[in-house]
Amino acid sequence: MLDNREMLSKKLSNMGEDKVLFMDGDGFDEAIIGIGKQYGSELSVVYDEAKLVEALMDQGMDSEEAWDYYYVNIKHCYVGEHTPIILETVDSIRERF
Repeated sequence: MLDNREMLSKKLSNMGEDKVLFMDGDGFDEAIIGIGKQYGSELSVVYDEAKLVEALMDQGMDSEEAWDYYYVNIKHCYVGEHTPIILETVDSIRERF
């Protein structure tokens, strides 16, 4: 069975979309939840925010360190027109309220 990155890479390749960017990091592939596109923009890989932070914690960071690292190094990073989309789910927001 293909993992998330392999499956989306194959689908995107079949669509002729070979410039889409994936995040590199231990566990980040498990945070992939799909592909997305806003009108007038290019396709992008979509990641679940909470799963990205979980992946950082699995690498040995505590919760505060992981969230700090995420906000500084991932959330506001722009790498061009195929910059990955990070989705904050309703369930994740609900957990913090």
